[in-house]
Amino acid sequence: RAAGDTLAEAEWAALPVADVSVEEDGPVDIQIWKPFRMTFSRPQSDTVERFYEKVAARRSGSSPNKRNKGNRRDELGRPTGFAQAINEPIVVQLLDSDDAPLSAGLALCAAFGLGQAAVLAIGAQRFRVRVNKPRVVEIRCEGRPLVGLPLIPVVQESCFCDPEAVRWEWQREVDGNIVSRERRYIPTEADIGSPLKVVARPPLIGDEAEAKLAGVDEDASAALFKFEFEVDRGPWDVACSRARSAELQSFREAWLLGNPSPPSPPRMSSSSAAEGVAAERGRGTEVLRVVSYNVLADTYRHSWSDIFPYCNPAFYRPELRLQHARFELANYDADILCLQEIDRRWFENYWNLHFGYDGYIGHYTEKVGQKSTEGCALFVRKDAFEVIEFRDVHLSSKPRAVRADGFVVEAALEELMERQPNLKDLWDRLGTIGQLGLLRSRTDPTRVVLVVNTHLYFAEMARHVKVLQAALILEEANAMLEKATKTLGVRPSMLLCGDLNSEMSTAAVQFLLDGSLSSAHPDWVLGSMFKWGRDTDKADAREMEKALASARPGGPLSQLARTTSAESSSGSIYSTQEDVAYRLRRVQRIQRCLTTLDQGANPSANPARHPARGSADAVAAAYQNSRGKSLEVALRTALVSGETYKTSPVIAAAQLVLDAEFANAELDVSLSEILPLKRSTLEKATVAATAFAKQCEREMEALVEEQKKVRPFGSPSPSSSSSGSSSSSSAPRSDEWEQDGMMAALGGLGIALRHPFKFKSAYKAVPAFTNFVAGYVATLDWILFDERGLERVGSAKLPGRDIVEKHIALPSREFPSDHLLLAADLAWTTPPSSSSSQPRGEKMDAEAIAKKKEEAIAKKKEEDEKKKAAKEAENAKKAVELAAAAESKQRAEAESTTSGLDVQWDVEGVGVSLDIWRQKKAGGAPKVVLWLHGGGWKFGTHHTMPSFLRSLVEAGYAIASVGYRKSGTAKFPACLHDCKTVLRWLRSTDGHGLDTKSITVIGNSAGGHLAALLGVTAGIEELEGGELGFREASSTVAGVVSIAGVYDLNGTCLDRENGKTCEAFLLGGPLNSLEDAVIASANPIDQVGKGEPSPPVLLIHGNEDEEVPYEQSEVFCKALLESGVDASLVTIPRGRHPLFGNMAKRGLEVEREEVRDVWKEALETRILSFLDSINTV
Repeated sequence: RAAGDTLAEAEWAALPVADVSVEEDGPVDIQIWKPFRMTFSRPQSDTVERFYEKVAARRSGSSPNKRNKGNRRDELGRPTGFAQAINEPIVVQLLDSDDAPLSAGLALCAAFGLGQAAVLAIGAQRFRVRVNKPRVVEIRCEGRPLVGLPLIPVVQESCFCDPEAVRWEWQREVDGNIVSRERRYIPTEADIGSPLKVVARPPLIGDEAEAKLAGVDEDASAALFKFEFEVDRGPWDVACSRARSAELQSFREAWLLGNPSPPSPPRMSSSSAAEGVAAERGRGTEVLRVVSYNVLADTYRHSWSDIFPYCNPAFYRPELRLQHARFELANYDADILCLQEIDRRWFENYWNLHFGYDGYIGHYTEKVGQKSTEGCALFVRKDAFEVIEFRDVHLSSKPRAVRADGFVVEAALEELMERQPNLKDLWDRLGTIGQLGLLRSRTDPTRVVLVVNTHLYFAEMARHVKVLQAALILEEANAMLEKATKTLGVRPSMLLCGDLNSEMSTAAVQFLLDGSLSSAHPDWVLGSMFKWGRDTDKADAREMEKALASARPGGPLSQLARTTSAESSSGSIYSTQEDVAYRLRRVQRIQRCLTTLDQGANPSANPARHPARGSADAVAAAYQNSRGKSLEVALRTALVSGETYKTSPVIAAAQLVLDAEFANAELDVSLSEILPLKRSTLEKATVAATAFAKQCEREMEALVEEQKKVRPFGSPSPSSSSSGSSSSSSAPRSDEWEQDGMMAALGGLGIALRHPFKFKSAYKAVPAFTNFVAGYVATLDWILFDERGLERVGSAKLPGRDIVEKHIALPSREFPSDHLLLAADLAWTTPPSSSSSQPRGEKMDAEAIAKKKEEAIAKKKEEDEKKKAAKEAENAKKAVELAAAAESKQRAEAESTTSGLDVQWDVEGVGVSLDIWRQKKAGGAPKVVLWLHGGGWKFGTHHTMPSFLRSLVEAGYAIASVGYRKSGTAKFPACLHDCKTVLRWLRSTDGHGLDTKSITVIGNSAGGHLAALLGVTAGIEELEGGELGFREASSTVAGVVSIAGVYDLNGTCLDRENGKTCEAFLLGGPLNSLEDAVIASANPIDQVGKGEPSPPVLLIHGNEDEEVPYEQSEVFCKALLESGVDASLVTIPRGRHPLFGNMAKRGLEVEREEVRDVWKEALETRILSFLDSINTV
């Protein structure tokens, strides 16, 4: 407010505030907090007069706030609402900055959204109107406050402010001190014992006085987050990470110095206090550090009480576990982080934030086709690598058909699934994914590495699935690598990390390390027996419960034993895969039952969190609870409660009777013998299970021998292959880099496979375990590298059993996951290029290296330019897609308040169509506005309605949107003929209920060109298009509104010799090939004064329009005025080219906020006033 206003600046600023929120598609919300409280919401289309009525009614009590129900009182202490009505009249006014009342017919969206209302007066009380006050609605901060570990909050919701620009305040609640004003805060020793809270305020606006008026420092504008826990001391040396990383660093330093004997590392300790994150490790240009870690997805926490009964739930709460895992990872200061089982929520709200602050760029890929919301995350240190490309591989997608580019594994898999329906059924259910990251060294552009991160399928028996998934990932990686080699001029090195759910002896790992796999490998046979959803512990429990229900009451439990037709009294060997699979399953079940019962017989070996599940007392208690009923009743009680043989000794005992007795008829074991959990009884069952397992092994060997007789297509005779060897000659491999490639040959139950990489493990000796839980210990996690581009420097030693078993198993107080983290340092060797014949390991001389660097730098520059162009094209494509989605939404919203009529007819093979939108419950016949969309005469659709037209519908007008023919279908004047035909049809047809005496046309861009032609060509016969029908009616319009229209094609066509410009498509050829008369017939400026007198014309144009020069409107307006036409030009300062229809997002959404407001005023208020003036006349 300038000095001298009716209401002084200081006086206006001191008024109590009426906060108004006006969003583009929402209602107008108003809140008053003092001296009395009032909140209500009105549609944007409400008039100021209607607003006055509602406010007066609310204050007088005749229209109570239902939420108050008369319980509140006004500033004089009088009850409001139904309790007592105020008799005196309430005068309500909206005043502008000059203290003048606003027009009663003005829409609320214009009164508030365009900033016309400055003061709201309710009776004698005045309020300062504040529109769209910036607010931070909600923030969160994940992670427990621990000394030395950073906390980073996230804005969950904000209004009218940039969430990335909010101001932060960290407060210590015990003394109220503000300890930091940065977004990230690291608690200190001084914070111990005190709760922390963080406040987020909107960004400052202007100077102090402006900020105060905007309310950005008010408490109501800020969001507060309080931590549940007080600040505690930092974590222990989580998972021995400090000691492990220090040992790894010692290997690194020794390697850099050429010393094969590194200094002794510090001794691992699981209880030493952490003094902060690892010190700088002296990053060298020759060495890269990679970490692979399955962090255990929180989405599965609901089942952890059963899977990890030994772990205190307090230790696997996410806010603590996240911080511990982050501390562990930070200690290694890796260049590449490959993480598995990352929850989408934690990636967005925790991992990506924290590692982003640490200098990483992250990429997340979620598993597909599953209810779980977890996946893999790949983080790359930005100062070490440039990310050339991230790519996702969805391994559960349908295999592609055989293609010229050699995806042979996919083709073989498709054939195998046709032979094995169980595999096909399983494959469709998998959600496994892989990540590929192509990275280039910042210090040496000739050093490129392709990183693979994955988490393969978990089922133990589905080993064939894992090797197939590994082969598919390598096939995709090989294709990406070959393309990168051609593009970059150097062949990338290869790195594969992840939780492969596969041990050293399995086909998947042997295939990766050996380079090939025989189609006769035992895992193909084992996998062929696997079926989705069969033989789970829960399924067995359901079957047992069903059998108990049908058994003879009081009968022996042995009656429940399952039998098969293949079993004979002599115990003959099964001869089919299904039989062997059934017997293998029983072996596994016996072993698991023995584990459960052994824990019960020796409770000291496993002081679980649920001791009643693992002790003989628990079994006795179960039978006491049965109140003397039969043993079957007690067993059924355990089954009904949801227990299985994995969790209940009672069920495990019964299941062991069934399986062991069935395995060996000579073992006479009853339920009563098992239940006391005698050691002798368990030993007898163990002996029987061992014998049973050996029998299954013999049967498996017989099936493998049969499989060896099947020769894969295209491979040598299997006679030369060694039994059970994964590198048999049925899948030979080459030692030549250039000649290597992916190979796959179907044979019987399996596929002979070969890949071109020479993988080695980053761990010289295979770790004893990487996954350690009660009842299962295995090495499942791997870091593999191709030895032709990288070499091993050192690896972080894993904790031993003595450390892990201090708390039974993983996870625990000191280990946040059930997996151990793998970390390794790898050194670059000289990577051979695709055309090099240099022997592996031989060094290149300095001159060759320098030349290769120069070539790589030049190629990188060229690649960057291509990427920039591709990015621009991609952004343009996304803009169109977003616009289509936005316009679909607008149309849906319009249809919710308007009724539509889709009109089509065909005249002599020419189709003409239009949509009519009007209010559903409009009284009388509304005036018609003809809408002509833009799109360069080639694109666009008449089926969508821009938001500013909705305001015209709400004001009582009907919109007729014309689907004129595009330039790709017919040349000019076809599009003009269609528009005039629609005008004549509207005036010739009854039944549509419209007032067509006075029709105004509105057009934008190309539509503005046609709208202008409708205004200036009335009565020109050759442009009428009477052959399309309704010749007797008039095609004149009462007014023209043209928004950024084209009025002189000679001024917009920059290349008159180009036949592919919009103007050339419209007219039928390059402009320099056309006669001047043809061009003039389509130029509105050349038609001025030639037809009947033109109606009033309103031109709207932005003076920074990048598509149609602003001068077009200036010149056209001048020509109209000189010919006596009532014309005016509304200039949008700094306005660009607006597009509506299916490209709305390309228009007003990219304008600056102040420009959008001017556009909105012009498109709604000025156009409505123009229409009203025409129809009033």
